[in-house]
Amino acid sequence: MTAKDGIIFLDFDGVLNSLRGYRKAREEGRQTGDEYGTAFDCDCVAALRKIVDATGVSIVVTSSWRYILDKDDIRKMWSDRQLPGLVYSVTPTDLLIDPEERCKRGIEINAWLMAHGASVNYVILDDDEDFLPYQLPHLVHTNPETGLTAADADRALQMINHILN
Repeated sequence: MTAKDGIIFLDFDGVLNSLRGYRKAREEGRQTGDEYGTAFDCDCVAALRKIVDATGVSIVVTSSWRYILDKDDIRKMWSDRQLPGLVYSVTPTDLLIDPEERCKRGIEINAWLMAHGASVNYVILDDDEDFLPYQLPHLVHTNPETGLTAADADRALQMINHILN
């Protein structure tokens, strides 16, 4: 597994699971979670699949789920839930960051980039905005109500294609 084709820094809550998807699953009597946590919205997963299938990018998990599930557990969830792409890595969970510090997720991504090659091409899929200024052009900001949409996927594809070409 390599990151040569680029990276998606991926959050889960507000990106792969959405408030709309959760409500819809409850209304339809479908399962809203499993042993890993909240079930992901099918539409959001389809949007991620569109990006991964078109580009071959690898996934680095930035989600707070990585505090509960380690990388191997996340990879098992990926397989069990038949999610698209390959989980290459997770951002660090052991940084000593002041709770009042802004850009926490941005600092974690920065630490990952420094450890794995700052020149890697990447896109960030997240519903938060706690990133460093130089990372903002790489951000596809999702709405937690809808999660990752087809329009967000198109925007990510444009960014990735621009970066890789």
